Amino acid sequence: MERIFCIVINFGTELRPFFHTGLYDELNKHYKVVCFIKKNSLIKFIDCLPEKLIEIYDPTIIIKNNNEKLQLFSKLDFFLRRIRKSRIRRIGYGEYHFTKGSNFKKRWYDYIIGNEFFYTIQRFFYNKLAPWAYFSEEIHQLFLKHKITDVLYYGSNMTEMLLIQHTASAKGLNLWHYVGNWKDIYIDDFIPIQPKKIFVWSEIIKNDLVKFNPWINRKSITISGNWFFYKFKNLKPFFSKSYFFKKYCFDEARKIILWPLSNKVIFPGEYLLLQKVNLFIKKIPENTRPIILIRENAFGSINEHQEIISKLENIRLMENYWLLNREDDFIFQRKEGEQEWLDILYWCDFIVTTPSTITLEAILVGKTIVNILFDETGNYSSKLAAFAAAPFYKSLLSRNDVKLVNNINDFFEMLMRPEDMKLYTVQELPEIIDGNKISNLSTVLESLMQ
Repeated sequence: MERIFCIVINFGTELRPFFHTGLYDELNKHYKVVCFIKKNSLIKFIDCLPEKLIEIYDPTIIIKNNNEKLQLFSKLDFFLRRIRKSRIRRIGYGEYHFTKGSNFKKRWYDYIIGNEFFYTIQRFFYNKLAPWAYFSEEIHQLFLKHKITDVLYYGSNMTEMLLIQHTASAKGLNLWHYVGNWKDIYIDDFIPIQPKKIFVWSEIIKNDLVKFNPWINRKSITISGNWFFYKFKNLKPFFSKSYFFKKYCFDEARKIILWPLSNKVIFPGEYLLLQKVNLFIKKIPENTRPIILIRENAFGSINEHQEIISKLENIRLMENYWLLNREDDFIFQRKEGEQEWLDILYWCDFIVTTPSTITLEAILVGKTIVNILFDETGNYSSKLAAFAAAPFYKSLLSRNDVKLVNNINDFFEMLMRPEDMKLYTVQELPEIIDGNKISNLSTVLESLMQ
């Protein structure tokens, strides 16, 4: 039987691991590949999709057509989720929230509904009712239309993705589940069904995934690293350093500090902090004065303060290549933005940001990264520190290329001694992405072709 792959693009974030890595192109050499992409207003701007074999689906219509049974199941699922969350807190992993970081506080009821007995009960009810609630005849017809045999998707428990997973499973299709972010299983620990293969970043994530989902077959979990990080191996820049001097108008003798902005929900006063940093840099002797290149956050941070920031003498705003449609819940970075990001990582002297995935990207290109744990007042922020306390971040805290700074005065001292930021011995990759030591695009393809 001819195998035909479906690659699901539901949030836009899938474009990085599935397309910018070259995975689609390589897979398409062996099999017919159809792209299922969620209907949204940004499709016309995506510059990496094939011209043919694209199926645009509208999840709002599909959900509406299945609304009655979804509403019925959601009443029960609310309690099933509570049980799973209580269990995770009870076994010591706390909660991780995208904009709030880690919280390890346990509730009194976690010791009751979070035990293994209640977990087994919730699993029983989920297995009985979820396949019925999340089966979609509309999605089934799309699979039949293209004769799909395999579905590759970015793991998510959003309703539209559960509809795709359960419908594919009910019809016996091969499911290939990619855990694309180190935060994912700590934000939502649940794997709804057993896929043919689950791709994870590392042994750490594999072990935690099994702790959270003890019924999962360990043999189905493949450690393959972060697929997008394959591009960082032996990175050679496309743009020269002079490209950045000319484009952003600064003297080539100045050291470059790359400052990727945080989500404005996490750090709303970051633009005020930048004003203070700019004033301090003016005090540094001109021959050693650095330049800060600001990189916009994917979810927008500084649009309303752009005029203020653009007037700061020692700061430059880099071009923003992110496209975001909040209504459609769709986001991606244009291809030229991906290239400029890789190149500025290569050419910068060091990086400053709050704890985030960017820390890993800095490590991959051999750069020191300063994680600021202070807010616009210059004082320690427990809110920002909560992101460094996440279970997946632990393996980074003892590294010599990751520096946690608790207050603005210590940060200013660093700016006065930029030579301390230079790495003389590049460390091994952190355990959280140890899959990137042993895996590459070829090994992922081998798994998909099994």
